[in-house]
Amino acid sequence: MRKFTLTLKVLVIASIGFFIYQALFAPVETGQNMKSVDWLPADATNVTFHLESQFGWTREYTCQINEKSFRKFASEEDWALKPIANEKVFLKKIMSEEITINKGLVYIHKQNNGGGKYIHYDLDTETLYYFAAHR
Repeated sequence: MRKFTLTLKVLVIASIGFFIYQALFAPVETGQNMKSVDWLPADATNVTFHLESQFGWTREYTCQINEKSFRKFASEEDWALKPIANEKVFLKKIMSEEITINKGLVYIHKQNNGGGKYIHYDLDTETLYYFAAHR
């Protein structure tokens, strides 16, 4: 029983240490108005992003991409797009204010733990807004 208690204490301390490390030292990548990035289609431009990779990761980005390229990208990602009108979008890490998409496309996949993917595309401005979170 004593050995089990010691093992449990070691596991708890190690877990706490892991979470503290993740919270304080996990990498965050950011970019603003980048010409391109290697993880988006080649014709995606003006890319702004905030990527957190710690436990409970989040990814936010926005970019300009023409409709044909966006639809191809969405198809490759298996995003079942639906039309939207007058939909509000706000990506808190990279946008200073909420915008309204008057005519666009959306894909939303919600997970039971509160995470998921929220993809919005503005047909008028040819702008993609992407948010994904582990939870």
